[in-house]
Amino acid sequence: MIETLIITICWVIILDQLHFWDEISTSIKSMMTGGKMKSPIDIKPFNCSTCMSFWTNLAYIIVTNQFSVQMILYILLLSWTTPIINAVFSFVKNLILKVINIISDFLKI
Repeated sequence: MIETLIITICWVIILDQLHFWDEISTSIKSMMTGGKMKSPIDIKPFNCSTCMSFWTNLAYIIVTNQFSVQMILYILLLSWTTPIINAVFSFVKNLILKVINIISDFLKI
């Protein structure tokens, strides 16, 4: 069960924190249009951490023979909490940046 949580956290980091899909799809769209359009392509499930978390975890529980109603409900719950996980990561990142700013102001760097 911890593996599915790790998979969900990885997707939140890759898609929501690093904006990996936005960068890749913007580059693809820019190349396809000769640089005229520079907005990300919106293709579900690849740009959605909730979708990617669910489908990847579903494939994982099928491959590892853990398929059950309880596991389906667990991965649905994990997928549903991806915005909360993203908010926690954003809070921690902002907190760390704030502490670094306070320390640099104190040390006058």
